[in-house]
Amino acid sequence: MEKEEKITFQGSILPKFKNYKDFRRIFPNEQACVDYLEAFIYKGKTPPSPFVPDSKVYECADKKIITKKYSVKYKRFQCKTTEKYFNAKNKTIFENTKLPMLD
Repeated sequence: MEKEEKITFQGSILPKFKNYKDFRRIFPNEQACVDYLEAFIYKGKTPPSPFVPDSKVYECADKKIITKKYSVKYKRFQCKTTEKYFNAKNKTIFENTKLPMLD
């Protein structure tokens, strides 16, 4: 029996995909990608501010994005010090893009 290799990143186990079909089974839509990204980054806790790490952070209403291709909700937070909003896409390659994570 072949032992399955576990891929980890920052202490979290990442899913291993054999092919694109396997990837789409785990991430069937944009919301599934967002949910995984949020769970991976936040780990069930309120995240620190990416602007001022020791600042108090407020959880805000979810931000819903609707396009012709998909509809997705992001958990949104606000840094008390800077009063800037952020979500799981901040400090990732998806931060300033309007492209979907799944296309």
